[in-house]
Amino acid sequence: MYELETNDTKLTYSGFGIASLMIGLLTLAGACLVFALVLAGIGTGLSLALGLCGGGILAFVGIGLGIAGAVRGRSKVVPILGVILNAVFVSLATVLLLVVFLQANSMAPLT
Repeated sequence: MYELETNDTKLTYSGFGIASLMIGLLTLAGACLVFALVLAGIGTGLSLALGLCGGGILAFVGIGLGIAGAVRGRSKVVPILGVILNAVFVSLATVLLLVVFLQANSMAPLT
């Protein structure tokens, strides 16, 4: 009698894209934590710098996963958001590392 038309164009999100987005959110949350620690004066400069470097490695992995997800998946929104978040972290981490190192150099005794 009546035939229902089914729409089989279901967009699937790439696992790479979702992983990239999660890594981007995780690294940005870590950057906010490090920024708060720098403002509060808690922790040594070396431990904060090492935390930012570890997050930087994760961010570069997230950028690679986002690019792979954008190439392989149908939906490109989630991988592109992951790439953007990870790129924002890389730029924030660079600025925070400069702040930590400049702060450490200003406190070093002159010999």
